[in-house]
Amino acid sequence: MDSFDMSLMAAVMIVIIIVMRKFLINKIPHQIWTILWFLVIVRMYIPYKIETKFNFYNGVYHIRRMLAENDLLKIGYQEYYFDRVLQNFLNSPSVKWALFFIWATGVIFMLRYFCKDFGLAKTLWRKSEKSITCEHSQRFLWTFGLNKKVEIRQSDEINMPLAYGVIHPGILLPMDFEDYSRPAMRHILFHEYFHLKYMHPLLQIVVISILCINWFNPIIWVWYHYMNRDMEIACDRHVLDLIGKNERESYAHPDCILDLPCP
Repeated sequence: MDSFDMSLMAAVMIVIIIVMRKFLINKIPHQIWTILWFLVIVRMYIPYKIETKFNFYNGVYHIRRMLAENDLLKIGYQEYYFDRVLQNFLNSPSVKWALFFIWATGVIFMLRYFCKDFGLAKTLWRKSEKSITCEHSQRFLWTFGLNKKVEIRQSDEINMPLAYGVIHPGILLPMDFEDYSRPAMRHILFHEYFHLKYMHPLLQIVVISILCINWFNPIIWVWYHYMNRDMEIACDRHVLDLIGKNERESYAHPDCILDLPCP
């Protein structure tokens, strides 16, 4: 199975999941969506298919033939001739090489774009520093039993907290973090901590690699948007489970909204 076939089949899966998500997002556990998105990742990374005569490709021709047999669609010699010409054109070596060149150029452009972002995050981390606020924040997480090894630092070059790193995970806080209200500080720390606990930075690397390879598929871009959105929702729900009902209203307050990007 080539990359185009894999991308097309994944796109069909993504559309089905998005439609299900629209109607069932609050009716089934959020973990189900995580599993479904993981199946899309598996589909994109494992280049094997189950052999069956019922698939997306011949389904198009079966539908067209059924419509023609019921006089709902007129198919004449010209349509069949166009099918053969298009197939021969796409199978031409020169066309294949041209398409490969366009695809490779897009992949290189996408990799440069995201590598620049990752490089910027790494530079911010190197320039950051530890402070008393960082030490207090780490001890605060420990008091709640959040014992994953996470380094906390501060930077004067950001205005929102960032969860960073896979091998050496850390939370990067803005310098004015101590000026936040105490509930907001707690909620932000919890939110970023859960990004790291559930390996969201690693997951984003996987998702971005799929996006770079399949940049030509608009459905993959939609999937990328929903993956990021669901990672944020997952962290929000973990925080709400941790803080309990008493603080739920303050967590939902506009000043404490944590729908922040995870690099």
